[in-house]
Amino acid sequence: MRVTLRAINAALKAKGYPDELVRMPGYFYFWGPNASNWYSSSVATMHLGGWTVDQWVEHYERMAKTEGR
Repeated sequence: MRVTLRAINAALKAKGYPDELVRMPGYFYFWGPNASNWYSSSVATMHLGGWTVDQWVEHYERMAKTEGR
């Protein structure tokens, strides 16, 4: 499967997460009702393809545990 924002966001939604991954110049960040309460929701990478879709979801889950308030 090609790693795209659409594929990552569909995988997050399929797991029941209300947030989505958004692209900004030079980084990505998770945006939505859960991520808005995190200390940091940004991911410092310029390329989506460095991880698989499953790894992006796992990163979201780790951030939800460590960054949540």
